[in-house]
Amino acid sequence: MELGAGLGLSSMMAAVLGAKEVRVTDGDVKALDLCQKNIEANLSPKEIQEAQLSFEQLRWEVAWDPDFNPQNPKPDVILAADVTYYKEFIPSLMRIMQRLSGPETEIWLAHYLRNDQESVNQFYKHFQVEKISEGPAFEGHPETFIFRMRYDSGKNAEVQFNKEENQGCEAGYIRKPLVNACVRGLRSLAYRDVDSYE
Repeated sequence: MELGAGLGLSSMMAAVLGAKEVRVTDGDVKALDLCQKNIEANLSPKEIQEAQLSFEQLRWEVAWDPDFNPQNPKPDVILAADVTYYKEFIPSLMRIMQRLSGPETEIWLAHYLRNDQESVNQFYKHFQVEKISEGPAFEGHPETFIFRMRYDSGKNAEVQFNKEENQGCEAGYIRKPLVNACVRGLRSLAYRDVDSYE
């Protein structure tokens, strides 16, 4: 399963390398449509069929909703590449990773350090983390690394909703960082674009 797929490169690599089922997700419907077209232009119909490629919109903030019911069985692997450029979204990214993870799920997060290191260090609190930053692929790129992670609900801290960031919003609303506005509760946000926030 890929989070924030964008162009879908990680999903394509998973399919080519023999993954039995690949779920491609992104929060933006237009991006997801372009991602599907990109994958269909670069993989053969046989590769797409063998990998059981599927596409779905998934907004990370839905993970804060107690009624959110992730798929079963849990994915074996969660992939996320270059999805940490807005540090305001990192708590929701961590929370969706936790909600989607089972005891055997491995998470691979490829990261390019644009913001302060402290934002990324939050992953150490909530996951078992192995940082990978050595090898030919990293030469000349000190800001790039991969987190190989697992979430154990018995050992790792659960990401909490930050009520301070919601100050000024009435009950049932949350503050969206990109638009700096209070918007209606979580469930209604799951399938809405940023442009349509009220």
